Amino acid sequence: MAPLCREGCVARLKQVRSRLVGGCRDALGQLVEDATGARVVAMHTDLSARTGERGVAFGRDEDLDAPFDAWRGARKAGNCPLRSA
Repeated sequence: MAPLCREGCVARLKQVRSRLVGGCRDALGQLVEDATGARVVAMHTDLSARTGERGVAFGRDEDLDAPFDAWRGARKAGNCPLRSA
């Protein structure tokens, strides 16, 4: 495939993806909010034109790792009641 045609195909693919994902952004955000309890404030997507792999990242209004920080610290110090596998 000629480079110019390939670039056109990739650009068209990105346009279609943008419309599809943009049209369901609210629904995807609601699913993430229902699962995590954190409000989605941003969503970013990328699609590899070479492999077809898709990545989706959600920005949330709170740090979902915060509740685990104390557990990680206790585990590191050897004071965690849960045993590591």
